[in-house]
Amino acid sequence: MPDLAFQLLGLGCSNVYIWWLSVDNFPLTQLYTLSSQSLFRSCTHLCQSAYAREFVLAHGGEKVEMFSDFTDIGDLGESPFTADRKFDVAYLPNKANGAEAALEQLSRTYKVVALRNMSREDIKETLFQTKIFLDFGHHPGKDRVPREAALCGAIPLVRRQGAAAVYEDVPLPDELLIETRCFFDLDDLQARVAQILEDTQKWNLELSDYRDWIMAEEVRFDSEVRNLIALTENEN
Repeated sequence: MPDLAFQLLGLGCSNVYIWWLSVDNFPLTQLYTLSSQSLFRSCTHLCQSAYAREFVLAHGGEKVEMFSDFTDIGDLGESPFTADRKFDVAYLPNKANGAEAALEQLSRTYKVVALRNMSREDIKETLFQTKIFLDFGHHPGKDRVPREAALCGAIPLVRRQGAAAVYEDVPLPDELLIETRCFFDLDDLQARVAQILEDTQKWNLELSDYRDWIMAEEVRFDSEVRNLIALTENEN
């Protein structure tokens, strides 16, 4: 909400913070105006992702701190082996506009479930019964659901775009990151899905480091909160 930041600066606030959860939603028509460049230089920027940090630094931000988030899905319980799960592929419909042809083709061969009209608990239970979470999104920040899917034992297959193209934000094996063009080459996409489903045990082992990284997010976030408190105290 850059307009709100402009208003606060206009009222004389000297400690305006912008928390960058979604980089790509900043209004592009305003990005290169002198007023926005002044905004970048006047505020302290808190970045949920390394993708956001690099964006802010590239556009004139001078005071930049990491302030991410963490993934908490509660008690994980006993997860069924991936090969024994009910669904082959799960996806978020609100991220899949434009992927209708891909989903139609995948549905001819695999059991595909949409994470639609579900409570948070329903999504968790569905992911516990899913082999692959296919993420069509453009990742304007570090998205939550691929991390939740991995904790539930699903294998995230993620579009390499936005924050997902930055290893610091999405440290997945390279084979689980797919280029945008793949979503328009339906045979290629289906081949990628088939390759993963043929050896789910291998990919579950490959994802152990990624899951450990997700589980450590809360400790990192706690450290970032403490750093932010210290920063504001020093400013005051």
